[in-house]
Amino acid sequence: MKLNGFNFNFKIRVRWAEVDPQEIVFNAKYLEYGEITVSEYYRNLGIKLYNNTSREYFDTALVKATIEFKKSAKVEDILHIFSRITKIGKTSINQEIEIYNADTKEHLTSIELIYVDYDASTGKSRVVPDKMRNLIEDFEKSGSSECFSQII
Repeated sequence: MKLNGFNFNFKIRVRWAEVDPQEIVFNAKYLEYGEITVSEYYRNLGIKLYNNTSREYFDTALVKATIEFKKSAKVEDILHIFSRITKIGKTSINQEIEIYNADTKEHLTSIELIYVDYDASTGKSRVVPDKMRNLIEDFEKSGSSECFSQII
């Protein structure tokens, strides 16, 4: 399945620990799916968000999350997750995530996450580096990009 305007996607299976007594994915788990998606998106660009060297150059802190539930996911469902960066501000990055059932193609959830580039040494946001901005913008336009390790 392809989703117009989204160059990044991956699949994940719903596990038993992610569902509630109603046997549907517990609502808070969608934020975990969002975090997994952010990690996978940047890993696709060659950025390891949890690597100390990478974090000195670029690191993220979530400042806002919006989730719109449309249909329920259930245990053993395969989720097809699509993501794109929709805006890069001075210090912030908006990431859109759309979650579909991979088998039925039903749209399950929409998530918007807003992050700031975060400097852990000062505890404050910082300007998104130009090389990082260019890497993301190039990927969003073309679907391919150079590896992050080549720019730091």
